Amino acid sequence: MAEAHKRRREARGEDDRTLELVAELRAIGRGRGFLSVHGGKDGRTREIGAELHEKGGKQKMLHAHAAVRAELGPVHARELEAAWDGVGDWWG
Repeated sequence: MAEAHKRRREARGEDDRTLELVAELRAIGRGRGFLSVHGGKDGRTREIGAELHEKGGKQKMLHAHAAVRAELGPVHARELEAAWDGVGDWWG
């Protein structure tokens, strides 16, 4: 059973590192946020976006974005879009 679950996760691009990165994004969103009050973009958020892009392109970033939106809602999702603007081929 565990092996079948692992294969399904891998088919969706959810390797352990990706899951860690998405969990970190959720924590950033719940905590300090993806953008500063002055419109600055959170550096760690951008690093995570770059790593996701390197691992699987915009598709991997879209999966992470969907996970953030599902847990934190559309306002946080929009902030993440803006924070990732210009990372890889992401346009926020």
